[in-house]
Amino acid sequence: MAAIARGATKELRTGRGLSPRARVRVVFSVFVLLALALTGRLFVLQVQQHADLSRKAEAAHLWTDTIPATRGAIYDINGGLLAGNTTADDLYVDMGKLGSVSERRRLADLLAPPLNANPDDLYITLSKVMSGTLRLKGNLTDDQSVRMRELANGWPLQLQTHAKRAYPNGVLLSHVLGYADLDNVGAYGLEGYYEKQLGGTPGSSTAEHDAMGNIIPLGQQRVAPPADGNDLTLSIDMNVQYMVERALDDGMKSTGAGAGQVVIMDPHTGAIIAMASRPTFDPNTYYNQPDVSAFINPVVNMVYEPGSTFKTLVWSAGLDEGKITADTTISEPHCAIKYGYTICNTSTAHYNESPATGLAVSDNIMAMSIAERLGKDDFYKYLQNFGIGQLTNIDLPGEGQGLVNQPSDAGWGPLNLDTNAFGQGISITPLQLLTAVTAVANGGHLMQPYVVQRITDKQGRVVSETQPKVVRDVLNSATTDVMREIMVGVVEHGTGVLAKTKGYRIAAKTGTAQVPRPGGGYEGSATIGSVIGFAPADDPRFVMIVKLDRPQSSQWGENTAVPIFANIAHQLFVYYKVQPTDYQP
Repeated sequence: MAAIARGATKELRTGRGLSPRARVRVVFSVFVLLALALTGRLFVLQVQQHADLSRKAEAAHLWTDTIPATRGAIYDINGGLLAGNTTADDLYVDMGKLGSVSERRRLADLLAPPLNANPDDLYITLSKVMSGTLRLKGNLTDDQSVRMRELANGWPLQLQTHAKRAYPNGVLLSHVLGYADLDNVGAYGLEGYYEKQLGGTPGSSTAEHDAMGNIIPLGQQRVAPPADGNDLTLSIDMNVQYMVERALDDGMKSTGAGAGQVVIMDPHTGAIIAMASRPTFDPNTYYNQPDVSAFINPVVNMVYEPGSTFKTLVWSAGLDEGKITADTTISEPHCAIKYGYTICNTSTAHYNESPATGLAVSDNIMAMSIAERLGKDDFYKYLQNFGIGQLTNIDLPGEGQGLVNQPSDAGWGPLNLDTNAFGQGISITPLQLLTAVTAVANGGHLMQPYVVQRITDKQGRVVSETQPKVVRDVLNSATTDVMREIMVGVVEHGTGVLAKTKGYRIAAKTGTAQVPRPGGGYEGSATIGSVIGFAPADDPRFVMIVKLDRPQSSQWGENTAVPIFANIAHQLFVYYKVQPTDYQP
């Protein structure tokens, strides 16, 4: 028995491992495990990752292209086109197909003349990139595109056509319009402010392609059409805008001013009729402008110390509060010492002077006297009601708020009340002052200014229309009646006499302000000359501000800004067919 047991044991050990039955079990187990793994993998692919894999498979054959929306147009109040759409070509070079240095040199020499470029600069550009596609120049002219297509027959040049904004009037109204960039996205001005309305919403086209990239005619196709941008119709009248810009250019040339602005508003609605600034730029070629500050609209974005034009508001407040009347007489010295500072008039002392005479000669001492009679609380209350130091909320970007130090502010002192009375130590935008004086012209109503009259879709349906909005009532009509006569006196026999026009009553106030230094104080002889007014005085058709920065021919606004005002006003009387008061049929 012992021998048999030992033999059996030996047979098991020499059976080359497992028994046949065990080996079958092992193989079966392996197949089961593989089947389970495969089943699990199939479950993951077919169930858990089905949606994702389907999308990837579809994406391999379905290509989606963007369909750009057509940008909305901009028109003036008469329907004249101010901003429209066209196309332009961009020039690309396939740098991988450019070989030797001499080839790059030769191409640079060929491209330079039609592109109006320096061949050495082009060669440097072409030498920096060895592969890929280089965008060499954008927005080619029609002649340049023709020449580039000719050269493309022998050189690795490509032209890509894209939508481009076109401004048929060039520099006219440029600060109001802004521009659309190379991607047809609005920047600055109305183009930037109304980008969502003008830009529209791009669409898409999805189609099934074969392995060669060709569309399969009977394959899947989906098209989501674009929603084109809406059109803007402005309150701007380009006939008036042209008058204004031409008069401003002539005035700056004759006075040697470094910059200038003119704005005209309808005093009854707040609609901006014209708005011009110099220096200017051409929105068609905005990319040639090296200084981006050129795109900023000084009328809306930049603040300044207004000087004596600000007295219009001070006199109005004094009359409205009953602190002065048309018959009030005030005797003022040539100079007055206030809190250790000597403040003087530009002319001599004035005795038994009425408010009308005081404004006509632009009396600083009387301005201080009226402010002191009002007292700090009422003085700054009226400034707030006039909107001084506040946004007008015009529909243009980047509006400046200005700065008015209030009695509650740290650093305010009684001297501020006196200097603010003649427009010093206070900063405002030209638009802000114009809006405030509009309340004097229209019977006391502060209007909200606006530029866009209506927005329409591509079918001509009105999306929105601007209605005149009274922000608040600032003055009573009795006050504005008196103030109108006082301002007419400024033109008839005061500092605004150069605006006098036979047959028309014009109400205005001139101003000459010093230019503040960044670190404090004022520059020596540099000034800002300005005038603000409305006409005809008894039934105003327009209110206008003219401002010149650093005029050289004279430091006084009455000699520099007023002639520009008079020039424009005369043209407006003709354009609006305003009959003179002494008209005899």
